[in-house]
Amino acid sequence: MGQRLIINNITPFTSEVEQEYHITNNIYYHWSAYTADSIQELIELKNHMEAYYDDYNSKDVNPKDFFNLACLTTISGISSDDNQSIQYIKQLKPDYTNESVNRTNGLIASNDDQINKHINYADGTIDINWIFHKDGKPDFTKTTFNLWNMLNSTETQNYKDWYEKTDTDIQKIKNTKCTINLFEIPLLNVETILDQLPEEWYNPDEDRIYSHIT
Repeated sequence: MGQRLIINNITPFTSEVEQEYHITNNIYYHWSAYTADSIQELIELKNHMEAYYDDYNSKDVNPKDFFNLACLTTISGISSDDNQSIQYIKQLKPDYTNESVNRTNGLIASNDDQINKHINYADGTIDINWIFHKDGKPDFTKTTFNLWNMLNSTETQNYKDWYEKTDTDIQKIKNTKCTINLFEIPLLNVETILDQLPEEWYNPDEDRIYSHIT
């Protein structure tokens, strides 16, 4: 069991040069596929990444490897059955150990097989599309994430029936709108996004009510 969140980190990095965007790594959190919890994981990820790039940014390590090392610092480690990712990280960080690995606190995968395995486990996913400055550091203003998969979406009549809402309740929700583009939220704004996100709102184009996953 669990409520499994997968964060896909999408970058332009291959092993040596910048190419088209693809999933460079992803992170598995066993209990975080809830709206508020997933945002908290994003806050932790952003803050740790920013600190790592400020402290250790080096042109001696290729961008993809450096990015993966930075992501590693944000979570507990690598799943013990993901030998390929472990071997890869140990080439970059020989003193890496798996002693503190905990799926609740995040497991990172950097090879396609384990990345896909994580995706198949997901109860909820968030894609982060990373953009970088010329000096190699993340551009947190242009880097964006999507949150649409971390929300409930329910037809209005079903919402009324399932949650025993009155006509007055539904009308109040219909008067509530969400002005956030849920597909492209700047990572810079992640710490304030929950304050901007209504707990329930109505989309008249779809005749659906959106709400937090709790």
